[in-house]
Amino acid sequence: MDIYFDNVGGNVLMAVCEQLAVGARVVLCGLIAQYNGSAPVPLNPALIIRARATMRGLVVYDHWPQLAEMQVEIGAYVRAGQLRWREDISHGLSETPAAFARLMVGRNKGKALVLL
Repeated sequence: MDIYFDNVGGNVLMAVCEQLAVGARVVLCGLIAQYNGSAPVPLNPALIIRARATMRGLVVYDHWPQLAEMQVEIGAYVRAGQLRWREDISHGLSETPAAFARLMVGRNKGKALVLL
């Protein structure tokens, strides 16, 4: 694996690290595997060293100054139909617990939304 953007952490990140190519780049952006109080999975530094890989954390608020520029650029892709996405839409407040439960175990497809 040459490039990996991680939102999960835990065993998924460990499995990816075992497959890193030499010079790989890993972006760490989320820890869904720990959201329900699960213990962190220790990361084996030998896997990073072996691949001569780099890892970097990413948080959205580091990039707020570029928000307007991103909206213009991404908006053009959306309007042209070149950027599509999936949404897991539930309807009504009564469906919120089930939608959240699907999200926490990875059973949703795309962004989880509850329309009220």
